[in-house]
Amino acid sequence: NREENSYVQLVDIQFVAAMGPPGGGRTFITQRYVRHYNLLNFVPFNNESLTRVFSTIMDWALGKGYANPVKQLSGSVVEATINIYDTIAAGLLPTPMKSHYTFNLRDMAKVFQGITQGSPKEINAKDVFVSLWCHEAMRVFHDRLINDHDRDWFVAELSKGCSDAFGLDFEKKVCVKGLPLMFGSYLDYQQMPEKRMYKKVLLEEDLQESMDYFLKDYNQNSGSRMALVLFLNAMEHVSRIARIISQPYGNALLMGVGGSGRKSLTTLAVYVCDFKFCQIAVGKSYGRNEWGEDLKRILTAAGAEDGEGVPTVFLFDDTQIVYESFLEDVNLLLNTGEVPNLFVQEDLSVINDLLGPAANAAGVNTGIMAEMYKYFISRCRANLHVVITMSPIGDAFRRRLRMFPALVNCCTLDWFTAWPEQALRSVASYFLGDVDIEEDVKAGVVDVCVDMQERVSGMAVKYVAEMQRHYYVTPTSYLELINTFKKLLGAQRNDVMERKLRYDNGLEKILSTEAQVDGMQTELVALQPKLKQATIETDALLDKIAVDTKDANEVEAVVSKERALCNQQAAEASKIAADCQADLDKAMPALQGAIKALDSLSKGDIVEVKAMKKPPDAVKLVMEAVCLMMGVKPDKIKDPNGGTKKIDDYWGPAQKQLLGDARFLQNLKDYDKDNMDEKMVVKVNGYTQMEMFSVDVVKKSLDCGCWLM
Repeated sequence: NREENSYVQLVDIQFVAAMGPPGGGRTFITQRYVRHYNLLNFVPFNNESLTRVFSTIMDWALGKGYANPVKQLSGSVVEATINIYDTIAAGLLPTPMKSHYTFNLRDMAKVFQGITQGSPKEINAKDVFVSLWCHEAMRVFHDRLINDHDRDWFVAELSKGCSDAFGLDFEKKVCVKGLPLMFGSYLDYQQMPEKRMYKKVLLEEDLQESMDYFLKDYNQNSGSRMALVLFLNAMEHVSRIARIISQPYGNALLMGVGGSGRKSLTTLAVYVCDFKFCQIAVGKSYGRNEWGEDLKRILTAAGAEDGEGVPTVFLFDDTQIVYESFLEDVNLLLNTGEVPNLFVQEDLSVINDLLGPAANAAGVNTGIMAEMYKYFISRCRANLHVVITMSPIGDAFRRRLRMFPALVNCCTLDWFTAWPEQALRSVASYFLGDVDIEEDVKAGVVDVCVDMQERVSGMAVKYVAEMQRHYYVTPTSYLELINTFKKLLGAQRNDVMERKLRYDNGLEKILSTEAQVDGMQTELVALQPKLKQATIETDALLDKIAVDTKDANEVEAVVSKERALCNQQAAEASKIAADCQADLDKAMPALQGAIKALDSLSKGDIVEVKAMKKPPDAVKLVMEAVCLMMGVKPDKIKDPNGGTKKIDDYWGPAQKQLLGDARFLQNLKDYDKDNMDEKMVVKVNGYTQMEMFSVDVVKKSLDCGCWLM
């Protein structure tokens, strides 16, 4: 026991093992291992045993209210089924290209299982019952056949069996004119799924109406819209898939090339049956862990969702096989309904909680984990339906069928053949419906598309026969042909429309220019007299301009002389300005010193000067110059030196008008030295030339006088 790390002794154990014959994916075992067993070989059942087994089943099924004419056919239908099984098993043997042509008792059982889907209300006559038997036999055996030769051979054998066992003409009593033989419960699309009857399709209009209803309802309720063309062949495949997944343990293997509609038709069939649809999304990082989680999700939905599980369809495509182990797990699902060691203890606890009430109602001991897991697996097998889509191209298909036998043994096969002419026309008409062309032209384009597809398909068959190499013409090629035509048509129309717009624009410009030229021509005619008058006036103006030009030239000569004179005067003025600037540069330090000297004077200094009765001559000379600058007029007094002549005296006015003025110092500071009278400047300049008019002389007489100076 590795969990407890203890030894376990096995006492009185007997092994019972079962296996199929080695080969076909089954392991070869050695004689060293086989020698421990007593071997029992189960040979195939003989016809008597098969007749007894299936007669018992049919008697039980037909005893549920069927009419006596139908009940009496129980033995005949068993005999006919055994005969057709023996015939096809002997006549259609597996080959490398037909590796799935293997038949066993499961296939025979599927025929009777399909018959039990009928109801006494609908299967009420001999011909209807025989039609149901023929339909189920075709679905089990006919749908897996890969070419028309094999299918025609089977239909001939079925027709013979129908005549020998039931005494009915297959073409007249069983087949429906213009339709393949089809049964289904989808015709009662207005009813709930559990109340629908499994009945024969008699009119294509009824089939089309029901399928269109389900497709429209799906597109309205689903987040992803499907643009399907439901031609007869497509509806036939929907009917086949819906029949398979509606049966207990019904699984399907859909074989066909890419673009044949396997996944889209499966999606619609699942919606018809009102089942839950599941599939995986494979990305770049998708691996075994993600695969395990997806399987858990799918199995939990099928076995435990809503307390007892819901019918679930798992769609698995061969392009999603990242590892071959994925197919091994699917093989186990088909055989046993489980994948070993998938769920851990925590997952099982959640599942047990979901299934608890339903398990109690079913009499399962919920306290035993093994019993609960067994009940969960039974719910998974009952509700889970696996639909596998594979392409028959290449060796991988045959290898996988050989390695995983459950893909054939546990599935009902449906081979998607090339689209017939009616399907090609329907698809072309649908996708060309939005193209804006005439109906007769559109019909011609449809004919061309169909003819191209059929001729290329025929050439591909000839190519295989002659060159032993395959060239696959798929429905995707046909759709690409139609889309390419639409793209080229749109591009050409856009190019033509662009050229037309350019032509219309150019034509409009030409017409507009022509209208403008006509208008301008009319205006020119109307303006002709004015143009003549304007010409005369212009000539006169030119004559006048010539005279004025002559006068202007004369004036220009005079102006040139005056300009030369002005330039000379300007040069002289510039020289004077330079001299003045030089004098100014010399005077500026004296001016700054005078301003500084004024700032050092006080009222006491002024009072001191004013109080002098007999000021020194130097002081009087300074005050006389100040009076001239301030515009103070002198008094006329007698000459102190004698004589009768009167002289100018500035001391008295200076005392009164200047020294006596309280604003004297401020007036000196605010003196307008930039606008002095020229005559005054000449007079004052004369004082500055006197020997007595110097700072040293004045300072000897009075300190404050020198600052006035």
